[in-house]
Amino acid sequence: MKLKFHVFFFLCLLTSFAGKAQIYKDCKGVINVNFQQGYRPMGEVSAGLCLYEPGNFFGPASGELNTLNQVQLGAEFNFSNKHFVMGPKLTYNFSYFIVNCGASLSYLTDLKYGTVYLNPHFGITFNTYADLYIGYNIPLMKNYMKPYVNHFTVTLAVPILNR
Repeated sequence: MKLKFHVFFFLCLLTSFAGKAQIYKDCKGVINVNFQQGYRPMGEVSAGLCLYEPGNFFGPASGELNTLNQVQLGAEFNFSNKHFVMGPKLTYNFSYFIVNCGASLSYLTDLKYGTVYLNPHFGITFNTYADLYIGYNIPLMKNYMKPYVNHFTVTLAVPILNR
């Protein structure tokens, strides 16, 4: 029941974002390459939509600052020869000035067992050039992947296509 609630909440968040994309003019596609370092190195390739909202907040130095909402769907994997782990991942990010926060929902599996993880994260953004954030993987079901997945993550996200 708890897992169904989290999935329902995340889908509601995604549909509310899709509705906003029709209102604002500056909706762009993005493809990211992410590298996570914790106890085990992991990677991710994802694609999604960026929604720029110009001038929503007043900034002391530059007059008006933009906010950025981002929804991405991707594939996460590890770099281990001994025990390969992979799975789909859905991510939502919100950026304002240099602050970036968000959450991701991923299903990681070794093709025998699998676990759903919620990863809230917080960090800094370098405009649209890169994001650096830390997060924590919270298992939403029995944690079969515990020996193969990081608890704390430090992630560097770099867009390779930003149109």
